Amino acid sequence: MWERESEESSTADAAWDEYRSVIRDWNDSINRNLALIQQYFGTVMRNSFDYEIGYRLVRIGKQLEDVRTNRAPLSQGGLRDLGHGLDEVALLIYQFNLR
Repeated sequence: MWERESEESSTADAAWDEYRSVIRDWNDSINRNLALIQQYFGTVMRNSFDYEIGYRLVRIGKQLEDVRTNRAPLSQGGLRDLGHGLDEVALLIYQFNLR
């Protein structure tokens, strides 16, 4: 029993380590990417990326971090809402790429 819990814990820790690495990479490059989007595609596209896609990603990240630090337990409904939020972001990214 303890072995299984330890295995699940180390898998979860590895996933959070990867998440934090992605967040670091995102934060290190976001201003440069926003500037490049504006330079090549204009202010409308830059704002779309920042205030639609970026905003939603930050909000979802905050929810995940609140769950991780036990500030907000994740119910089945909360998990479903999180999944819907990620689906919405995926659609926004697809639409952004088409434009």
